[in-house]
Amino acid sequence: MRALVACLLTVAVMTQTPAELVVQLQGDDEIVAERAFRRLWLLPRDQVPAAALAAVESERELARALALLRHHEQPLPSRSPAAMPATALDDAAARALLRDPATDNDTAVRMLALLQQRGSLDVASMLAALRAEQPTLPVVAAAILRHEWRELPAPLLAGIRQHVAATELVLRVLALAPRPAARAFVDECLADVALPLDVRCLALAATGKVLTRTDFALPLQALREEQAGDGFALALALLPANVADGAVAAVVERLQAGTPLGRLLPLVDRMSPGGHVELLSALAPLPAAARDDLCRHLAAHDMVGYGERARAALDGEIDLESVWLLRAGPLLDRPARIERVVAAMSDPNADPALRLRAFDALVDARVWDPAMRAFVQEDHVARFRRLCTGDPSVLPEDVLLDALGDGESRGIALAALPRCQLTDTLVERVLQLVVVDDGRRDAPAARAAAISLLAAKGSEAAVTAMWEQARTTQASALSAAEFLARRKEPFVHALLLAELAADPSRLSAGQAAFRDELLDHVRIGLLELGDRRQLADLVANAGRRSAAFLRRCRHVDLPLSTPLAHQLLSAMATTDDGDVRVELASWAGRCTAPEVTAALQELWERSADEELREAALRGILAGAGRAAMVERLGAAIAARRVDDRMLGVAWEAIATTAAPLTRDDAALLASLCLQLPLAMPDDDLRRARQFPEGRTGFPMVAAIAERLRHDADDLAPAAFAAAAAAVADDPDLALLARQRLLCLWTALVAVPAQQQAIGRVTAALLPSIPDAADRGGGVAAMWLSAAAEHRGEFGAAAAQARTAIHGLLRGAEDGMSVRVLVGERDPAAGVDPCAALAARPWLCDARQALVAGDRALARQALTAAAEFAGRDAATLAQIESLNVELSR
Repeated sequence: MRALVACLLTVAVMTQTPAELVVQLQGDDEIVAERAFRRLWLLPRDQVPAAALAAVESERELARALALLRHHEQPLPSRSPAAMPATALDDAAARALLRDPATDNDTAVRMLALLQQRGSLDVASMLAALRAEQPTLPVVAAAILRHEWRELPAPLLAGIRQHVAATELVLRVLALAPRPAARAFVDECLADVALPLDVRCLALAATGKVLTRTDFALPLQALREEQAGDGFALALALLPANVADGAVAAVVERLQAGTPLGRLLPLVDRMSPGGHVELLSALAPLPAAARDDLCRHLAAHDMVGYGERARAALDGEIDLESVWLLRAGPLLDRPARIERVVAAMSDPNADPALRLRAFDALVDARVWDPAMRAFVQEDHVARFRRLCTGDPSVLPEDVLLDALGDGESRGIALAALPRCQLTDTLVERVLQLVVVDDGRRDAPAARAAAISLLAAKGSEAAVTAMWEQARTTQASALSAAEFLARRKEPFVHALLLAELAADPSRLSAGQAAFRDELLDHVRIGLLELGDRRQLADLVANAGRRSAAFLRRCRHVDLPLSTPLAHQLLSAMATTDDGDVRVELASWAGRCTAPEVTAALQELWERSADEELREAALRGILAGAGRAAMVERLGAAIAARRVDDRMLGVAWEAIATTAAPLTRDDAALLASLCLQLPLAMPDDDLRRARQFPEGRTGFPMVAAIAERLRHDADDLAPAAFAAAAAAVADDPDLALLARQRLLCLWTALVAVPAQQQAIGRVTAALLPSIPDAADRGGGVAAMWLSAAAEHRGEFGAAAAQARTAIHGLLRGAEDGMSVRVLVGERDPAAGVDPCAALAARPWLCDARQALVAGDRALARQALTAAAEFAGRDAATLAQIESLNVELSR
């Protein structure tokens, strides 16, 4: 594939010599320089201008020049061994560089990978890497040891034991994914009292066994001696609840000593309900803050033990303290408990936290007691607001009336009243607010809330009275007309019709001024109630209305005739307001008649207003013109002539795909994701430089991924496979960003099956895109391995899996990519995708051996797979299944 792409690219740029490309590489234009870099990357080795690249001096372009020389295995400017091409170094030179403390971290990591790739990484070199002081070299070495070294020689393990930092590092990777071959090493570390307690806890986790009471003594000791860190947490993941219950005294002791609860939660969360009851029974000596934190945690997680203690407190079996009222609302199901909580709230000498939590519990229980009135008055705004977050329907009428008369609480009461029963007295008080203007800043908001409330919940008499008051002022009248349309009762329809027929001579001068606008609000209200007779008048007045009003009109779900749509388009000439013009075009677009589509097409072609073009485009794609416009977009992509207008078509086409996807829409999305960028590769180059991590920065890819969630029939993978095949041999593929594919795979994380299927059919594109850092190489190899395994090509699957291990499990890819694309690790629950990936090559080898009929080789491969599988239940089940097959 690479050779073919290189050949095509050479033809495409035959007017540019390699020397000219080097000049471009050093130019000021970043995009031209990146293009030159990629073209130089794909040149045949014998055409690479090595001398010119070695002479590059610009610090900005030196990294690219060195990457090109390394890629083409050409000598670097320096004659030091570190600057030599990897293939020019023999094993002895590579080892010398790796072991030299003066070697920089990146070079040392490169030498480590080179020796591992050659199978020449010996024990001494591995020990040197594990003991090194460089930032990442020991981490990469430990990952290679865990995920790639099948044998763990005794001299290596003995050498690790002589270095505490190396011992801790190796135990850390084994604690997540134990290796049977390292069990003796782990047991020796576990018994070594000279090691820090938390390191020994790592060894305990690395045994992979369920902890007994005897085993648990070690984490308890680490806890008591303030050495509980990651090892403590990892060891507790294997702790049975009945054993964890024995640590109640230790938890209380640590909380008394001031240990933050967060450090103790791994232990607290492992306890049984009985253990939580025992723990809560021992709260008395704890500081108030520690008690509160612990109870809050247990209550938030609905721990049974907390619920039992809360019930006992409410029943008077133990003292009622504030910590037992955190979630007491559901327990207030009998008079005696309610009385006890009311008494606590009403006692002015009680703990303020107890009183406030008692009040909260009563609110949550939907209880009202007269004593609550006095408590609310102590901080009337805040506590009345809290009262209304519960069930305001339990509040007495006089409480609500008092709040409506109070300027500070009025808005809170009005927001709560829709959930209450409106009595005649309440309606009368709310009606007063429709016309009130007491000078307060919140008066308009109160008036709007009162109108909304009566329009939504008032009786026929209340609604009629509200309308008579509201129709006298413009803001109130327009607001009332809008809210009335939400009521579907016949009397509302009659009321609005009566307003249309009202005698204009009875209007005041002020009312006459806004009469026309009010009538259109009445008409749209009638339209929303299904009365289509008002549509023609609304359209006739459309050019004189606001954009917000027209937006409401176009959202009415009634068909629009062709003449009316043309009338709306004609009205655009009567206004200079750009927003109104956009809304008129959008409303006209609700008509799908071919004649209207043609008019919108003309508008889209000739208008210079971007928003107006978008409005016209929405109408085109919603109507009869969608197929033609999508076909035009496809032709523009094929001709590599995609301008801003065509980009707008692409975005609108994505937004208007069907749900679930049709076959044509799936093909469209695949084309826009993979073929559209070939027409504008400079955009990808810019985005890649701005967003190099490959998780964000490609909004169209994210939008496409969102639409792919609606693929109910699995049409998308086939569509993406076809699009990938179409671009695979395109020379411009080399100018795209690997980050585009990484963003696609990342955005599909919410639909794992789709992510895997599309990942498998698109992964082969990524290696054809030059990238000095090989971003995404490990992820692509993982997908390619899965694709090969799916085809039954187990040898190829094993090879790609090993490449994926190199790219993903050594730390070359960032942790976020590993978590999103490989998967989150939860070994205690039997889920460890990293260990599963480490075991995959051996599982593929076993399947290949089975196909070849070599049962002995298959057994050896399965033994190796079990060595790397860690605690991943799915992988262990596959190994067991294949062993059963071998035993037949």
